[in-house]
Amino acid sequence: MGARVLPLLVALCLVGLPAVGAPPSVLQPNVTAYTSGEVTALLASLGTLAQALRDGDLGSHRFFAPSQWMSRDFAAYTAGVLGSRGYATRLVSAAGWPDGIHTWLVVGIRLGSKTAWVPVEASPASGHSQEVLGAIPSRTDSAGQVWFDVRYVTIAEEVILPPNVPPRVEIRSVPSSPTVGQAITFLGTACIDPDGEIVRYVWTLGDGSSFAARNVQHVFAAAGTYTVSLSVTDSRGASATTALAFVVGGSSGTPSAPRSSCHCSGG
Repeated sequence: MGARVLPLLVALCLVGLPAVGAPPSVLQPNVTAYTSGEVTALLASLGTLAQALRDGDLGSHRFFAPSQWMSRDFAAYTAGVLGSRGYATRLVSAAGWPDGIHTWLVVGIRLGSKTAWVPVEASPASGHSQEVLGAIPSRTDSAGQVWFDVRYVTIAEEVILPPNVPPRVEIRSVPSSPTVGQAITFLGTACIDPDGEIVRYVWTLGDGSSFAARNVQHVFAAAGTYTVSLSVTDSRGASATTALAFVVGGSSGTPSAPRSSCHCSGG
């Protein structure tokens, strides 16, 4: 009996493993690899992708250092953020870099029936923080042709990560029933990521104010009902958002007792 059960268990374990395919092939974006029409479409897509990567509101602000994040962390974060915006991404790596085995990502650009894989370097310089999502390592020669940095064309293997669990987000406020001119503290302290860390907090308070911080203090200038929301992003680029209708009463001349309220959401 045991001899028959063991092969079955091994087979089940193998079925549960992720399928690892061959690393994607990165071709140079010039006329030797694509038709002229495909080159035109690819260059336009490269411009759109480069603009998305330069968004200063999306960087993780984590440092590239052994005690903090390494290249795989940055690649996973940028891939997750781009994935949430509809891009196809894959993580790849190769040895021989200053940090040893270096990981970056490739982004799939559809060109009719083809997919052009575009390399993206997500890691900042060593010892620096990730202010933007990354950059396309490329140059334009004197003939106007675009070439990818050859270091990013040679790929040793694809990096397969386990599925990401999205973060959970919770809003707390003190007091819960404020009046005009009274300082309110909005807290994101109960937000958690089950399999990583939360790297970005973005508050919108319904009166045109927004903040990128875990906790914020704010004074509303007019009575009314405001939609207060908090979005958080985890270390793999997944986001969660929650919102509530926050009522600010007219000034009564008597301060409200400090009470707290809570609103939660998440995966």
